Amino acid sequence: MVTGARPGVGRLAITLIVALILIIGGVATTAYLATPRNEATSSTSSVATRTTTGPTTTANDTSAVDLQVSTPTPSFQNGSCGAGPAYADSWLLFKHDSERTGFSSYNFSTSSAGKFLGQIAWRNSSGFSEMIATQSELFVASYWLYALNLTNGKGLWTETTGAGPAPPIAADGNMVYLGENVGPLTAFNATTGANSQIGDTMTLATVAICGDVAYVNSGPGRFPGGGPTDSLQALNLTSGQDLWTLNLASGFFSSYYPTTDGHMVYMLMDNGTVFAYSAASGTLVWRQTIPLVPVTTVSTITGSNRSVTVVVNPNAADDFVETPPLSGGKLFVTTTFGMMYALNATNGGMVWSTDLGTKITDARGSSAVAYGKIFEGTAAGLLAIYATNGSIVWKAPLNSTDTGTPTVVDGYVFIADFSGTLYQFNASNGALLWSYTGLGVGYVSEPIVADGFVAVDGNHGVFAFR
Repeated sequence: MVTGARPGVGRLAITLIVALILIIGGVATTAYLATPRNEATSSTSSVATRTTTGPTTTANDTSAVDLQVSTPTPSFQNGSCGAGPAYADSWLLFKHDSERTGFSSYNFSTSSAGKFLGQIAWRNSSGFSEMIATQSELFVASYWLYALNLTNGKGLWTETTGAGPAPPIAADGNMVYLGENVGPLTAFNATTGANSQIGDTMTLATVAICGDVAYVNSGPGRFPGGGPTDSLQALNLTSGQDLWTLNLASGFFSSYYPTTDGHMVYMLMDNGTVFAYSAASGTLVWRQTIPLVPVTTVSTITGSNRSVTVVVNPNAADDFVETPPLSGGKLFVTTTFGMMYALNATNGGMVWSTDLGTKITDARGSSAVAYGKIFEGTAAGLLAIYATNGSIVWKAPLNSTDTGTPTVVDGYVFIADFSGTLYQFNASNGALLWSYTGLGVGYVSEPIVADGFVAVDGNHGVFAFR
């Protein structure tokens, strides 16, 4: 019996073998319908302002997984694929890179203005989307996949996704990969939009790309009617070869993106178990179960003097903040109840844990890591935490308790919240430098940085600032 599995969740793990077929070209694209709107002047409701001021570690335990490795397993060296100069002008993956740091090495001094001005370059009416960017194109994924000119927001091509409202998206610089609600992974030519489908039916496939290898997580996630298989696969994007496929046992599933440095692939499961696999073979290296803190609520029964204590089972889908980042040999895992854990990335051992003293209200949000700090959006504001010991460095207030994922670039932290505000903070001391309040109340994306632009999606559309 698998311990720690969610009660009532039992699904038969079946083998999902994916063959990579790239057939590019010959697919007509559709003209982009949404008209970009120039936002040279802000309305009264859209204001930009600038301010001057221990769990137990079990190594090599395969009891929770059904490991199936393709034979023969080819030898390949994909090395480290984390944040680096090659990513400076692009944002190819969720949280920028395969290590999910949310950090871009771009320097605004190299932009045409020589600094970040906080001015709207353009606005587009598409909204509620996942986004990535190359040096010249912004890709916005919702029920359609839009390719926009990053400089002016004009449409280049669009294709239906068969998914929505915000399907997972990734790119390798030449192709854009999108996971449907239920269906194969679709590969789009970044220039033309011509596309082909990869493999068999997957469910909400999330992708980490490291060199010419894609690590694909497929599982039912949080959407009803999900697929039958929870799996992690390694696909060679050059040859189309399925390098290995790992089928997760019943009760172990994840809707999160894989995290990888090219040597290990890390998966956070919805029940709080972290798995680390060899990137070369798919072999389980270690597993770690994060302790969940029980939630206790006390209510008084009307008409009596006694109280009833209800202990709520914390094993719910949103108990963990999605997609932990990897930095400095540590994997950082956060619960929505405000506990943060640093795990040794090599063996899964606990390095430190800390209580942030607040909650993370939106589990889609995640932390960013840079300059020796972890930046996390919480109900109490934006926190900066030392990566070495988990102590809180500074806290900055936000307009909403619901926040998105922060982005770190050139000494700044950008984060948006559900009040429709985008903020720019000093990463060293948390001083507010600039804000814009016109994104629209509700869901906001992570701010992404590419070619000197900061782009963010809100209920009023996609905004690009410079």
